[in-house]
Amino acid sequence: MKTTFIALGMLLASLGVQAQTFKASEVEAVDDQIYQALRTGDVNGLVKNMASDAILYGTDPKDYWPLAVFRKKLEEDKKNNSLHTDVKTLSREIKPMAGGKVAVVTKQAMWPFSKAPVREVSVYENTNGWKLKSMSLSLLLPDERLPELNGMVTLPSGSTSASGGGSAPKMRAGQDDPMAIWIYHVKPEKRQQFEGHMEKFWKAGDSALKSGKMTGAQADAYQKVRVQYPSRANEDGTLTYVFMADPFMPSANYEMEDFLRLTLSEEEVKSFENGFAESLARPYEGLYVQQKKH
Repeated sequence: MKTTFIALGMLLASLGVQAQTFKASEVEAVDDQIYQALRTGDVNGLVKNMASDAILYGTDPKDYWPLAVFRKKLEEDKKNNSLHTDVKTLSREIKPMAGGKVAVVTKQAMWPFSKAPVREVSVYENTNGWKLKSMSLSLLLPDERLPELNGMVTLPSGSTSASGGGSAPKMRAGQDDPMAIWIYHVKPEKRQQFEGHMEKFWKAGDSALKSGKMTGAQADAYQKVRVQYPSRANEDGTLTYVFMADPFMPSANYEMEDFLRLTLSEEEVKSFENGFAESLARPYEGLYVQQKKH
């Protein structure tokens, strides 16, 4: 029993030491450094205070940036002289978690892109120094303004990625925006093979997106493709799959093979092409249309 009390005392003492060693001022200093770098357009100053697996989320549904992707975005913004962002902090609260090894920073701030305040929730982890692990931005709107907002916004029906792999929700084409529709008719005996190839495609695409190998227009196009699977067979027994670029981006490359080459070997890409082609009952149909009414 005496040994148990000694062990318990040591545990409580260690927890007390952890609580005492947490210094909110250290987290605040790193947080300040990140925003000072943002104001001055210092890409290295931003990135050096972030963990290698950091993920950032903006206010737009498609704003999902792993660090590698975020860095490329920052560098592009710097070339376009659009990186300098004056963020004005209205309030900041710092709370320790996990025995003082993790800190959650909740802020309200004014960003240039919005007249409404923005809530920032950032998670920092202390691994030989505080590093930003994640940040998420959201607009703060009074509840009484929601009916007005709902009247202005058309939301996607079903906010999931085409792959079902957890990517950001997709935006839909607006009035007069171009769209593309590709229709594939699959042999009934090849259904499992075709869907297996599609799972491989989405997995490769999501991996390329997360690692930063897929950027720019190609990344944007990938995230705006939706797929409908058949709920029943056609009269001739074939199964119809519909791919929609919603909206269609004329400057983007939609070739499946080029997406796959970002993460797969040429041999794997060739194997995908052969398996995909032999699943089809006949050549695909491509339609290029314009959104007119939601």
